[in-house]
Amino acid sequence: MARQRERFERTDVPQPSHTRTVVSAVVVVVVFAVLFISLSMFWNKADSYSTYNDSTLEDAVDEQQTPAAVAGATKSADDFTTSLYLTTGEDGATLVDARIVALDDAAGKATVAELPLDLSVTTEAGTLTLSALIAQSGGAACVVPVSTASGIAFDHVFVCQESFWSALTTYAESGADSALTDMRKAATSDLSNRKIDDYYKELAASGIDAAIAAPAVYPIYAGDAGSTIDAAQLNIALGLYVVA
Repeated sequence: MARQRERFERTDVPQPSHTRTVVSAVVVVVVFAVLFISLSMFWNKADSYSTYNDSTLEDAVDEQQTPAAVAGATKSADDFTTSLYLTTGEDGATLVDARIVALDDAAGKATVAELPLDLSVTTEAGTLTLSALIAQSGGAACVVPVSTASGIAFDHVFVCQESFWSALTTYAESGADSALTDMRKAATSDLSNRKIDDYYKELAASGIDAAIAAPAVYPIYAGDAGSTIDAAQLNIALGLYVVA
């Protein structure tokens, strides 16, 4: 009579179970979710740098001429980073505001001057307002005419959306990386994407909100063909020149 073999279960080998299968599935889902979120955040950050090193704005900055010295005043001993900010509406063509930001590199303080939207500027095609020029030809076309009208050779130019300024306020108050990303995404500039974060950090720490709330005062004259400005007094108001 054949002897029946006894069966033994090995305790060192995991046995399949419904619970273990569910746990494994959950782990896989969580891993893929974390990977997706991480990749999305990485892409969002990388994409936010895509509007810098803008070649048309770089060319416009390079085309500026050295402005004449302000008569009766002395150039400030401090080094300044001067930037032209052109803020447009959702259509990208309607000028909402135009500002010059002078950042004192030594003091870390910003001074802001607002430009009239109907600023009379001169191009090769003739004279028109700043609003009309940006609507017709874009932000890069405005750089040289505004530089000529203001007597300032801008170091950098930013064409930005209105959301840029709220993101700047948030970043100045919280230092949140998400706000910095929002700032980058809301602007186009000639500035290098390798330097933009450092510039924005300096700007946020410069008292920019207070400077915007109380902009520099200088003479603006209304006219039939648009407003004109006193470039000498603008330079003095921004601190670029000091009255002798």
